[in-house]
Amino acid sequence: MYFRQFLDQYIILPTSRYRQTKTFSGIKGPVNAIAFIDHRFLVSGGDDHSVSVWDIQTHRLLQRLHDRGTDLWGQITCLVCTSTPEGGQGFIAGTGRGVIIAFKLIKTKKAEFQELDCVRAFFEDNFVEAMAFDPTHKRLVVSSHKGGLKLYQMESNGTLIEKWEIPSQSARLVRGIHFVEQGQKFLTFTMESGAVHEHDTITGKENLDNKRSLQSFVGNVDYFPDTQAILVDNLMTGFDIYTPPRTSPNQRFEVKRHGNQVYAVEVKFGEGGALVVGGSDHGVVYIFQSDTGDCIQTLLHGNKSTLVQAIATFTSPDGEHIIASGSSRLPTSSICIWRRPVSPTPRRRSLICV
Repeated sequence: MYFRQFLDQYIILPTSRYRQTKTFSGIKGPVNAIAFIDHRFLVSGGDDHSVSVWDIQTHRLLQRLHDRGTDLWGQITCLVCTSTPEGGQGFIAGTGRGVIIAFKLIKTKKAEFQELDCVRAFFEDNFVEAMAFDPTHKRLVVSSHKGGLKLYQMESNGTLIEKWEIPSQSARLVRGIHFVEQGQKFLTFTMESGAVHEHDTITGKENLDNKRSLQSFVGNVDYFPDTQAILVDNLMTGFDIYTPPRTSPNQRFEVKRHGNQVYAVEVKFGEGGALVVGGSDHGVVYIFQSDTGDCIQTLLHGNKSTLVQAIATFTSPDGEHIIASGSSRLPTSSICIWRRPVSPTPRRRSLICV
């Protein structure tokens, strides 16, 4: 354990520091995706062909969701929260065999997520690459590994109705999707070229007048709607923040790759845009101040050979900040939960991101 993390973990320090509060271990195969449903539920999925539901308040596994015996799903490639104030808590899982599955929390004495719909979005050899959900209009956009796009409307009973499709384009590997302009449009982010494409949500038509390219690869991407800031894993030197209409970074965050093979890692804004949080290929979760680029804390998850690809951030209703990280270490992986307690003096918000 790093000396600084030892101090954070076991010695009383200011509330500006994150501390590890739980490790969920013994997960078979890499953790590919994690997502907060709310301040209580965290879902994860990976190469074990299942979705796990974790209670991060009681620190226990609540459910392990599998397909219905046909091995239809394959590995879990991505997860997106679908919770709405009027529709309850839920999520959608994308899989390695082109299937998407919608789940909803059933309000019983024993909290359980129930499968509502299972849809083949793409052919079995064309896995789900990325997803985005608009909770206001209950719309889901999904991309495939071969560059296809589809829009689904989620009905009140959880059924997913396909509205349009853009055929696969091998030259456009979409690594991220985000809704903009109150859900009327969405952006797609292409890995190899860094191209950002804007589409009309209702029709799927691309706005060719607003096409632009970032000056980096796009391994993963997060979006901060208040200022339209774009955060990417550039697959080379670390992470970058862009703010339109600029196509060069406003801020860079250096995270060196240690391995011979390049892996994409998730990057997320945290604490209302004040932080940048990202994984690595050497067992460290990095926390940066988004406006200055300063690395303000490192969280140790595994050893120097541990791949930490999955990252999620959340702020609870009472102001507690939470980070979850998922590893891809074989044969068993783990998920770590890190918390920063409620502080009477909130962290300075970023000039870039607010």
